[in-house]
Amino acid sequence: MAEIGVSTNLLHFLPGSFDPPYQFLRSHSSLGLLSNCRSIESFKQIHSQIIKFGLHNTHFGLSKLMEFCAVRPYGNLEYAMSIFDCVDDPCLVMYNTIIRGHSLSSELSRRALEFFMEMRKAGIPPNESTLVSVLSACAHVGDVETGNWIRSWIEEHDQSSNLRLANALVDMYAKCGDLKASRTLFDGIRDKNIVSWNVMIGGYTHSRMYKDSLETFHQMQLINVIPNDVTLIPVCAHLGALDLGKWMHVDVNKHFECFPNDALWTCLIDMYAKCGDIEASKQVFNTRQSKSLASWNAMMSGLAIHGDGEAAIELLHQMSKEGLQPGEITFVGVLSACCNAGMVDIAQKILDDMIQKYKITPKLPHYGCVICLLARAGMFEEAVDMVRKMEMEPRLQKVPGSTSLEVDGMMHEFLVSDRTHPNSDNIYEMSSEIYRLLKLAGHEPDTSEVYYDLNEELKEGILCEHSEKLVISFGLISTKPGTTLRIVKNLRVCGN
Repeated sequence: MAEIGVSTNLLHFLPGSFDPPYQFLRSHSSLGLLSNCRSIESFKQIHSQIIKFGLHNTHFGLSKLMEFCAVRPYGNLEYAMSIFDCVDDPCLVMYNTIIRGHSLSSELSRRALEFFMEMRKAGIPPNESTLVSVLSACAHVGDVETGNWIRSWIEEHDQSSNLRLANALVDMYAKCGDLKASRTLFDGIRDKNIVSWNVMIGGYTHSRMYKDSLETFHQMQLINVIPNDVTLIPVCAHLGALDLGKWMHVDVNKHFECFPNDALWTCLIDMYAKCGDIEASKQVFNTRQSKSLASWNAMMSGLAIHGDGEAAIELLHQMSKEGLQPGEITFVGVLSACCNAGMVDIAQKILDDMIQKYKITPKLPHYGCVICLLARAGMFEEAVDMVRKMEMEPRLQKVPGSTSLEVDGMMHEFLVSDRTHPNSDNIYEMSSEIYRLLKLAGHEPDTSEVYYDLNEELKEGILCEHSEKLVISFGLISTKPGTTLRIVKNLRVCGN
């Protein structure tokens, strides 16, 4: 260590609360090796060198070791904890590192909050890095109480204008389900950056408030804020607006054509399929040279939405040819496609292959697809037999059906028998007129899909109020004749 003028003997006998001058430590060759470390095995060798030179007696050296283990991709959080537990008087940087390492995982975030409480009891005041990590942990576990305490601390210490903290608060409240508080804070940020917009849009998406997510994205466009890949992923993932989706695709090609984030392209595949343009979805999928499992799953789900069982099965075979192992989500997609296409025998064979060939244990969604298919085919005994043979308790969880339509750049969502739209009277009037014209044309509604003990006339009335029919009625009264209506349904479209 002659090159920096500090003897190793000096470093071996440093008091625990004092470090040598920062510039000496920062330029030490052993610590420099950490920046190029790519495995925990290599890290352990570097750790041995650091002990040899006595750097383990400095807070700076120990903090660097902990940082690698706690937050780097090649690290090991348990190893970081073993270092932390050996320190008698952890400093702020050490606490920040260990809190951040735990806050990166939703499963470990509760532990991050415990370290924060321990730090407060030790009389160590937090800084910006501490609070950002703790707010992230609060978001993971839904701890609004701690989040409120941090908000009060920020206000008391005149840190409300700190953009990083403001963004973290917006994100925390949104992910904890308090969208009102999140939006109030967001609107109060004077100089929003791209992160501000991203956390608000992502917050709405996290709470399945897709309409609000799109509206916020529109507001962002109006003031000429350029989105990035993080902005586009949650918007694309639940987009039902084809025109906006096409604009987004052009923007992605323009700014992110060579971008390695596969999630962005996967969302485009998913978006086109949900918007009804399965050919565009296939085109995006086929032009990607390197496809992740998520991309294959998105394409599979798209084919399922469009009831193309044969194409879904062909895609499964193509995956095998390219040496890619299908996963649980893959099989949900292909079984859903079989279900929507009425392919009973093939679905049963795929379920068997999933167990025997791919060694994947089916879960409720897999069994649900096949049981639904058997029931629709009138094979009730086989459906009941499969329920009895399932290795888990069947659970019935009814998801409310909703249908959406984009008109003039705005998404309009309807539920069954929905009367919340301001133009509700005209929508129902159009729905009745459609029903009258269909009856004149000889259409007979299938009332077997109404599972209530009602007379036929009332059942037909309920069918008229299905969300798909309300959306079509709204589209007809809100657009010019000849306009294509692209509706998006979260569940299977009613057979009527």
